[in-house]
Amino acid sequence: MSQSSDSWPASVSIDEAMDQPWYGIGLWPAIKILFRKGFTFSGRASRNEYWWPQVFLLIVGLLFWIVTILLPRSSHSDTITIIVGIVLRVINLVFWIPILAVTWRRMQDIGKPGWVGLILALIPWALNVFTTGTLSSSIVIYALDAALFSPSLLVIEIVIALIALACELVLIVFMLTPTRVKGLKYDPRGNDGFLPDYLIPAAPPGPADPPPDVRWEQDIQ
Repeated sequence: MSQSSDSWPASVSIDEAMDQPWYGIGLWPAIKILFRKGFTFSGRASRNEYWWPQVFLLIVGLLFWIVTILLPRSSHSDTITIIVGIVLRVINLVFWIPILAVTWRRMQDIGKPGWVGLILALIPWALNVFTTGTLSSSIVIYALDAALFSPSLLVIEIVIALIALACELVLIVFMLTPTRVKGLKYDPRGNDGFLPDYLIPAAPPGPADPPPDVRWEQDIQ
């Protein structure tokens, strides 16, 4: 079964297809699906389902950062900066579990175990808490700061930062990987799960009519 570039198949409603990835989803539908499936660690998720919430959080973070930069220096601006920081932390906390869930499903969409993505996402967060004492997962900024602006930092802390950075880079590569047919083994519908059009074989596998492309059978094992 395939999906059009911007909607579910006409014969399937969103509620009926909540266990399926949504290819070509837009920003606001992706945010909506993210929270509707916020505690769902089964099934699969498309690249758009993962990356649109990330883009949203990036934009929000940049807006808050610009606000704090433009504030005039005063006691009131310090208070506003603290409030902005708290609000940003709350937003990140609200998104935290849903982001972990969609990371798990995205990994399964490329045919890899979801727990691998979960570990890659949690290691930078845990190491950042250990090294900086904050709940932020901005380990990239921390690693750059450690390498460029803190030459006196202990070597072990720099190594920890680089390990976390490596985990984030590997996770980014996985999250950018296109859908794989072998991801259907994680789909509740099995071989009848949704796939983007470019992965739909000319002759779907069947007992009486084996597919001409042997790779289909190999991929879904």
